[in-house]
Amino acid sequence: MTNKAMPERTPELSPTQQLVVDVAMLLDELDLDLLQRCAGETLQPLVDELRGWGWLQPADQGYRFDSTIRSQWWEMLQASPERLQAAYASLVAAWASRLEHAPAPSTASQYINSLQAWCELLIRQAPDSLADAIATVPIDRLPEPGQRHLVRYYQGLGAGLAERWGAARERFASLLAAPDLAPAIRGRTLNSDATFARYSGDYDGAFQGYQASRAIWQDLGEHLRQGHVLLNEGSLHYHLQSYDRAEACLRSSLEIFQGQAARYPQALAAINLGLVERDRGCWEAALAQFAAAAAILEQEGAQDFLGRIANNIGEVEMLRGNFAAAATQFTRALALMSTRTYQVDVYLNLGLVYQADGDQSSALGSYQQALDLALELERYEIVALVRYRIGVVHLQGGQEEQAAENYRLAIEVIEQTRQPIRDEGIRISLMGRWQQIYEAMVLLCLRLGNQPAAFDYAERARARAFADLLLQANSPLEDRLAEPATADRVRAALPDRTLVLAYLAVGLRAPDSPLLDAIPASSPLRELLVTPAELWVFAVTQSSVQARRCPINPNALHGSGPLASDGRRFLQPAVLRRLYDALIAPVAALLAAADQAVIAPHGPLHHIPFAALLDQSGAPLLDQGVRLTNTPSATVLLHQLAAPPSTAANRCLALGYAGGDAHNLRHTESEAAAIAALCGGEVWRGEQGTAEQLRHAAIAYRWIHLACHGEFDTEDPLASWLLVGPEQRLRARDILADFRFDADLITLSACRSGVSRVLRGDEPLGLVRALLGAGARAVLVTLWPVEDTSARLLMECFYRRLLDQPANRNLSATLQAAQRELRTMAGAEVRDRLGGAQLVQSGLDPEAACPYAEPFFWAGYVLIGP
Repeated sequence: MTNKAMPERTPELSPTQQLVVDVAMLLDELDLDLLQRCAGETLQPLVDELRGWGWLQPADQGYRFDSTIRSQWWEMLQASPERLQAAYASLVAAWASRLEHAPAPSTASQYINSLQAWCELLIRQAPDSLADAIATVPIDRLPEPGQRHLVRYYQGLGAGLAERWGAARERFASLLAAPDLAPAIRGRTLNSDATFARYSGDYDGAFQGYQASRAIWQDLGEHLRQGHVLLNEGSLHYHLQSYDRAEACLRSSLEIFQGQAARYPQALAAINLGLVERDRGCWEAALAQFAAAAAILEQEGAQDFLGRIANNIGEVEMLRGNFAAAATQFTRALALMSTRTYQVDVYLNLGLVYQADGDQSSALGSYQQALDLALELERYEIVALVRYRIGVVHLQGGQEEQAAENYRLAIEVIEQTRQPIRDEGIRISLMGRWQQIYEAMVLLCLRLGNQPAAFDYAERARARAFADLLLQANSPLEDRLAEPATADRVRAALPDRTLVLAYLAVGLRAPDSPLLDAIPASSPLRELLVTPAELWVFAVTQSSVQARRCPINPNALHGSGPLASDGRRFLQPAVLRRLYDALIAPVAALLAAADQAVIAPHGPLHHIPFAALLDQSGAPLLDQGVRLTNTPSATVLLHQLAAPPSTAANRCLALGYAGGDAHNLRHTESEAAAIAALCGGEVWRGEQGTAEQLRHAAIAYRWIHLACHGEFDTEDPLASWLLVGPEQRLRARDILADFRFDADLITLSACRSGVSRVLRGDEPLGLVRALLGAGARAVLVTLWPVEDTSARLLMECFYRRLLDQPANRNLSATLQAAQRELRTMAGAEVRDRLGGAQLVQSGLDPEAACPYAEPFFWAGYVLIGP
């Protein structure tokens, strides 16, 4: 009598016989020759015994296992990852033996199929074992180039999973150079190479590799592989704190995996979505994602990833203030992880728990373990954070010099990491992630009384990608300008009686603010992770560098909703007085001794109309005898001061476009005509003012005046545009990519042309960035939508005064004189110039003494440039 059900005890099998059965479960039919190569002994007695149990059924070439028995045995194998791995290892070795003694294309094909299955299993369950597993493959016995290429791919992947990222990328580079490399292997190689590029800090290479890989899978119609690349892209966006982009990639990948019923990658997507939810402060949603992932990975035997989940759960417990529960999860994570890449993060988290719990000695010990391992693995992107944490421990212990040295080493790593990166968006993201480290160093230098050093580090932190952009646009400039400005260099470059006011806001709300906000107010972790908000101003002259704290919380200056980047919210007289007291009064004595003030705003200060700030007597800064101009940073100012004047052949191009029925700006075309007439330049109207014409002609003009409608795109600032003709939107990113200017001045007499979205790292994105990046030496822009009658009058005043000083044109002095003229212009003069009907159409009283006295009409104009 036979029994097809699995008995409580399997037949009395020796370890070798059990291995043979495990291997046999991987085959469609029993191959006795192959199985005997696994066992090294005859297997007929075992076959007879299995037949007696009723486990075998006749097949074309011998026997196969009964389907019920096979299913039950598979469940047992999957519950024992080590046995399943050993079975695949034995099967691959047996195929290799047969290939060695009797090479044949069919044998090579079966060998490569088994090898691939084994490698994929190891990638999931024991990634650090892949390198050793693939090392002994008889690659010279494989007849097909595609087979050899696949082995070389796994060899590179094995090196990377063993945390030898440089060796992995070298192997991948060699493989990608093969002209006959199949698209499918090329797609996998690009994807894996991009991942190790990311681990190595090569974020440019990572994004490029992912994009190239995804393009191949799209061409091949391989949806599952596209999902894997989207998963990796989402993980990288998360790493760069681009949470919306990360979520979009991850949810797209999850949708693909669910449609393909691919459970293992679903778990990986869930882990990453959990991280996004955690950083948004949605801890329950994060834990739900981690639990869903763990349920799948436990069935897969993916111990390494279960270790990562334990670390993620521990981080949530730590943020909640449950330090003992967090430490338990971190200890479990270390026990589960088979690779060391993320052990660095676990040691870093353990150090933070110890530090929050007041155990500074244990904290330093864990941080040192994290540092040693990160350096060994060359995980330089995290070394800076570890150094910073060590510095904080020293600072808490009153060891200021040791703290400063660790901060310095952290910043040194940051500078080395960002230097080779070419992609501007990645540079901005990285500098945003590292702002807290720079802020800590600035505050420590101020605490130590070293104000010039504090300025130097503040300058390193602000608008770095913008400065890089200007350097690339002006490559003939000296190499020294590639470095951030220092206090000594700024002092040496400043003209007489010139004052630089470089503001620095620390503790600004950032992409990770929801996570930090969710930390309980009583938790000691808040003090370690949250930098208190402060605003400082560095006042630099030819003879000194001084720092003053401004008595205002910079986060209070942030707007919300549609007015987030609109300076009009500051125009109430009480607000203008409060801002003067906070921003100008601390440096009023220095300002009184200056003829020119160059303001480098920071964070929300980019949207403040400084000329309108009111002192206690009610007088605006505009009337206090100092010329005002703005710059993104002192480093950018040095670029602009060193740039040679324009050599363009033509003086002025003025373009005016009313915008058609949708916008109908009444005075833009007449404004352009008046400016061109004043300057002896060309005027373009309507259909003439196309973006393509402007692209070709722009470099030939010293002054370019654009009077038209414009829009600032808050979601995608480089999509902000100027309407220069019918259906002709000139976008900021198009200007950066396709335009070159040789202009001393570009004026945008358009709605909110000077508005920028200021990213963390104080990187302003918008039309100003585009114009300066394309070669303009200075730009005159507006902070809010301007009323077009007042715009026409102010611009006519500005250019007329500019032409009156041909020997020494000072743009800032000219602008302020024009602003004062408009502000005090009598109603009768306005009526003479424009007619009373125009004032009525603008909603103004034609009988008013000074119709444009309010700062709304004149204070929105800002000059950015030397």
